[in-house]
Amino acid sequence: MKNTDLLSTRQHQHARWFCAIFFGLGLATGVTACSSEDDSSAVPVASLCTAASDTDVVIKGLEDLSTINTKTSISGDLIVCGTGDIESLELSNLERLTGNLIIVENTVLKTIALPALVSIGENPSTARAWWGLLIQDNAALETVTLPALRRVVGHVYVAKDAMLTEFDLPQLTELVGSLSFVEMPFTTLQGFNRLEAVGSGLAFSDNATLTSVGGFALLSAISNDLYLENNVELLDLSLPALQAIGRRVYVGTCPKFSTLDAPELLTVGSDLILDGTALVNLDTLPKLTVIGSDLTLSANTTLAQLLLPSLMVVANSLTLDTNAAITTLSATALQRVGSDLVLNKNNTLATLELPALLLVGGDLKVTSNSSLPTCTATALRDQVNTTDEADPYAIGGSVTIAGNLDPSSCQ
Repeated sequence: MKNTDLLSTRQHQHARWFCAIFFGLGLATGVTACSSEDDSSAVPVASLCTAASDTDVVIKGLEDLSTINTKTSISGDLIVCGTGDIESLELSNLERLTGNLIIVENTVLKTIALPALVSIGENPSTARAWWGLLIQDNAALETVTLPALRRVVGHVYVAKDAMLTEFDLPQLTELVGSLSFVEMPFTTLQGFNRLEAVGSGLAFSDNATLTSVGGFALLSAISNDLYLENNVELLDLSLPALQAIGRRVYVGTCPKFSTLDAPELLTVGSDLILDGTALVNLDTLPKLTVIGSDLTLSANTTLAQLLLPSLMVVANSLTLDTNAAITTLSATALQRVGSDLVLNKNNTLATLELPALLLVGGDLKVTSNSSLPTCTATALRDQVNTTDEADPYAIGGSVTIAGNLDPSSCQ
């Protein structure tokens, strides 16, 4: 495959993942991939500024406030859109929205406060593709205050608010959908310390100044993807209570990312892909036991050791490709790789510790690892590829061992 073809494939794949995480978010992000066959329901942001039902409340100017200031609940959406004469909006009595809270395309709005709001989206209208809390394209917005919000039956999506440098939901305990931050000016993100589960995905994309993500002290489960893409200053992500990720973990184009701290993580339901990071090791995942599809580490220039002492199963492929500093691959409990095992162009890789490995369901490829003794690769081959025809554990495909350290280095 040509490099350009590979790049196109990866870009399309990442776009598909992003859409899978955020059902309906093509309408909020303008991502074209989300408005194709992956998301036929996507609509542009502008359509969110009009009422979808008779119960929706739309605020476009000061004249709209007189009918809403005393309300404690709204049986539809609350839409704050295109306000040209409101700098500060406080609805101190509003406690419940059965529909969505949509705050988009406000040019002068600086602050919005809903201090009593407890829940969003308990009964969203089927007439609108989006559901949840949407805050996007508000040029002057500096402060969003939602101190009592405990439940969002839908997504929380915050994007392209150039002046909003802080955001938190300190009382949020239940999130049925996704939590995502796109093109935001945050440096750090804290303030989700009561959230125990994310019903879909957790994503951070294109946040140019974001350096650290924490504040998820109780988060134990992410039902869909954990996605970090193009956060060029991001150093670390801390999820100290996380035990399960339902689908993929993807970290890409985060060149300073050095710490993925998830010490309680047991399972990743699909792929674990780390591409172009500054990780030194993965000793912050000491309990990771099962990866439901691929484990792929590529172009991580500072990765020195891959130590996964509890990992037992990689259900599909395990690939280490072009990690310039890696010296050791150690997964002492690993028994099964369901498809290919590929070690390629890891020039400092010298040690393989896979004593429990019994099955490689596809190809075994150990190529162009200039510091890895050829005898180490052949020993791995012989360990897995028994001659007993009745043995279900073996190498299911071809074996390629080439371009490694000269066989004369073996003793």
